[in-house]
Amino acid sequence: MTQKNSSANKNPCPRYPKIAEQAANLQTALNQLDERGAIESKQKLDSLLKPIPSFTEFVRQQQAERNRQEARLLTEGRIQAKQNEHFVDTFLQRHLGDSATQPLLSLRGQIEIALKSNTIEELRKANDAVASYVKNNGLAEAYAKIVEDFGHEPTPPRTPGT
Repeated sequence: MTQKNSSANKNPCPRYPKIAEQAANLQTALNQLDERGAIESKQKLDSLLKPIPSFTEFVRQQQAERNRQEARLLTEGRIQAKQNEHFVDTFLQRHLGDSATQPLLSLRGQIEIALKSNTIEELRKANDAVASYVKNNGLAEAYAKIVEDFGHEPTPPRTPGT
């Protein structure tokens, strides 16, 4: 029989039971709509958590990670919106007068608004609207071809001697 290390069974932080108790009290107060009880439990919980340096660092790291994730999503949404904008503009130029162009003008406006708002939710809505339109109107192949050259500036013709 192996003997377990007694330190492994010890609670690493003697405050954990108190923290759990206050968290439960806070939940109970919230469930019962007890504003005073909720405020008191929250204050007690805050006082128990603040002195733990590792918790403060953990919260800071979690917030930093959320900020990085949000920045990444915003960047990806903006790139997608710019690609969609490129698709709409190019498709409109190539298909002037086509019945598919009128709804694309509306989508173009939606993309512009989303880019100006610079919010993940607005960008997601605009990008989803374009994706839905492309799918529902059989434009997936045209979209892929047009977006393929997104970000690639046409190479200017070479002049003799350069």
